[in-house]
Amino acid sequence: MKSKAREADDLLVSRNLQVRLLIHSMLFMLFAVVVTVIIMMYPVLPDLYFSTNIDFRYHAAQGFIFLIEWLIPLVVALFAIFAVHQIMITHRVCGPLVNFTTTFDRMLKGDFTRRVALRRGDFLQEECAKINDMIDGLSAIIRRTLADHGSLMAELDSLERHSASRETPEAVKSAVASVRAAAQCIADDLAKFKVD
Repeated sequence: MKSKAREADDLLVSRNLQVRLLIHSMLFMLFAVVVTVIIMMYPVLPDLYFSTNIDFRYHAAQGFIFLIEWLIPLVVALFAIFAVHQIMITHRVCGPLVNFTTTFDRMLKGDFTRRVALRRGDFLQEECAKINDMIDGLSAIIRRTLADHGSLMAELDSLERHSASRETPEAVKSAVASVRAAAQCIADDLAKFKVD
């Protein structure tokens, strides 16, 4: 069985972002509740404060007390339900964002073996697929570049042997052409990247 601290960590995967979203949502919820209460109380308030008839004022006060007795627990329960719902919803957004960040950190270190894997209920599934496609594309380019580099090094070794054995200029030219072709393959792969 998980400890309560561990369960809280599971809900708040990105504490900073989730708490900010929760605070903004709760402030909006508070605004909505205040506006609703004002609208609900509006018919009672004129009789309560501005009526000269004591019976109207008494009945308005009774209605006001009745509304307040039911309204406060209802608002507290509503806020609690809303807060739990918001944590669950933000968890489905922030969980993938944490996963994306972890993958990006590994990519910055040159590790392209990690793929983003989301849970079935998580949001950002389409973005996850695009990130995984990007990783696959970059991995393919890097694999080709590494293979071309291996070919280039083999051709350079061959060129070095040809030049040391004092072969004919045609053999050396052929070896240089092979090296140039291997270098061009690497250049073609690297040309796909746009940098400043």
